[in-house]
Amino acid sequence: MIIRPITIDDAKDFVLLNKKLVQETEFLLMTPEETSISTQQQKEKITDLKNSTNRMIFVAEDDGTLTGFLGTTIFTPQKMNHTANFVMAVLAKNKKRGIGTALLQAAENWLQKKNISRLEMTVMAHNIPAIAFYQKNGFVKEGVRKQAIAMNDQRYDELYMAKIFPNTQS
Repeated sequence: MIIRPITIDDAKDFVLLNKKLVQETEFLLMTPEETSISTQQQKEKITDLKNSTNRMIFVAEDDGTLTGFLGTTIFTPQKMNHTANFVMAVLAKNKKRGIGTALLQAAENWLQKKNISRLEMTVMAHNIPAIAFYQKNGFVKEGVRKQAIAMNDQRYDELYMAKIFPNTQS
């Protein structure tokens, strides 16, 4: 398994990865209909990302196939520029192999080099395995967004979780 920053050459495979991910889990915010993007559009997004200093996507590659990703964004307002958020997903067949942990570590290393001291995210409150994973990796629950997610004719709560990096606090 290789964890690395996304490249323009990954565009087609990244489109396919995202299509697979939204088909197999309800825990991503996007629906299959919302992930319809061409390889050319994805190349443009990756080019834009590469020209940015506050965003990064790390991909997990196993035998030439993308198996997961983590995208992170550093907040730009001055009062929040010590903070980043992220989204992450790993194909179901590749879970429990350390891919999520490796993606998270790659992102944390990149963010700490940029003097980020707080990493945050949201997770659906009924996604118990993900919550356990994040807690195992040092994230704590900070709050609840009541009925923030609407799907399957129901409303679901979303948790705020965050991690403060040691030795980088102001």
